[in-house]
Order: sequence, then structure tokens, then C-alpha cells
Amino acid sequence: MNSLLDASVDITIDHTSETLIWREQRGEKIDSATYNQLSKTDIEWITLMEQGRRHNQLLIQYFKLLGDLATSKTPEGAQNSINNITKELRGVGKDLERVVPVPKTITQLIVSNQIRGALRDKLEQRKNVIQYELALQESLLEKLAEQLKGRLTETREFQETRLIKAPLLEQEPIPIDEQDNWIKERRRVLLLQTTAEQLTAAKDASTKFRELFERFVEGGLTISRINAFLDDIDLILGIIESSQNLQSDSTPEEQ
Repeated sequence: MNSLLDASVDITIDHTSETLIWREQRGEKIDSATYNQLSKTDIEWITLMEQGRRHNQLLIQYFKLLGDLATSKTPEGAQNSINNITKELRGVGKDLERVVPVPKTITQLIVSNQIRGALRDKLEQRKNVIQYELALQESLLEKLAEQLKGRLTETREFQETRLIKAPLLEQEPIPIDEQDNWIKERRRVLLLQTTAEQLTAAKDASTKFRELFERFVEGGLTISRINAFLDDIDLILGIIESSQNLQSDSTPEEQ
């Protein structure tokens, strides 16, 4: 997820840059106020992605501590850490809620009688908060996929015109020593849309993880469901990895 958040920042900045170049080439005068406003929007997006990264990191820490709580004979330290992380997680979540659609009402969980001790106490206290934050993460990924799809389409069109068609349509043929780079660049540009597919796959993975957490809390987690979850995640990660490999293979080699 963090790598996709980083990619979304690059996509957003590149889209703004391509838009500015396109408007200038059409003869539109770009004044300082226009540039500053577009840059401000980019900075706001960068801030949102930083919040998304922090939110993701806190969820990782929470579930690691939950594992410690379930296995430790002295759970007090893990309990205090969970309290602090949950408080910070809700704070970051509130920041995300300003720009991310708030998740719809979700089912209230009932902790299974199979779960006992300190782990049960902590789940009773925090289960609804964590369930909500997982749903909020899904909402963030869905928003990214929706917004970046349009930006990627426009960026691809801008770059295809500027970087691919323009050299090809020149009176002089593309020099032999530049042809391989032109081929790789064309492949990279045409594959830009795969990032949106990666974000959709990441959102699906996030949904499946939330559902797994809900089943765990309510005592419905079985070996077969865990295996089914792992199989689904393998498929989703395969989609993301294959898309990333395509893009990596298409990146021009450094001279």
C-alpha cells in the first residue's frame, strides 16, 4: 500500500506538470497565481498520502501488538502501547475523514466467547474502532483509484502526444541510437493505466483483511477461511506484482 501511495504522488505531480505544459503550448498564459494554485493542490494531495502512510503504519503496529497481547504472560506493556496507537490511529483517521468518504455504517461486532484474557478485554474496548479504521483505509484506496484513473488517462494522452507521436511525426526519422529508448518509452506510457488496477487490487485486499478480522473477533475464523484468504491475497498480490514488473521493464535504462 505504501508503494502505491508513493506512486499516486508521482502521478498527481506529473499530471499537473503535463497539464501546465499542454496549456502553455496552446498559447495560454500561465501566471503565478494559476501555478501557485495548482501546486497548492498537489501539496494537499502529498499531505493526504503522508497521512495514508501513517494510518497504514499504525494499523501494522496495532496488529503486531495484538499478537503480542495474545501470547505474552505479562500483557501490560502491550496493552499500554495498543491504547496509545489506537488513540493516534483515530487522530489520523479524523484527518483522513476530511477528504475521504466516511465508511457506511458497519455491523457491530460481538467478541466470541472463545477469546479470553487480556486479548478479549482489548478487543471489547477497541474492536469497533479498528473495524472502522480498516473500512476507512478501504475508502481511501477506493478514492485513490477513482481519482487517479482520470489523471492517468490524461497524463497518458499528454505524454503520448509529446513524447511518442511528436518524435515519430518529425520529418527526420528517429535516430537509430534513440529507437530503443523510444520503444521503451512508448511501452511505459501505454502501461500507465495499470497503476489504477493495482490500487483496485489493493482495495480488494484491504476489504478481505477487514472481513478476516471480523470473523476472528466473532469466532468464525477457521483454517479453511484462512487458507481461502491467503489464496485470494496471493492472486491480488500477483496482479500488483505483474503490473509493477511491466512498468519496471518499461522504464528506460539510465545512460
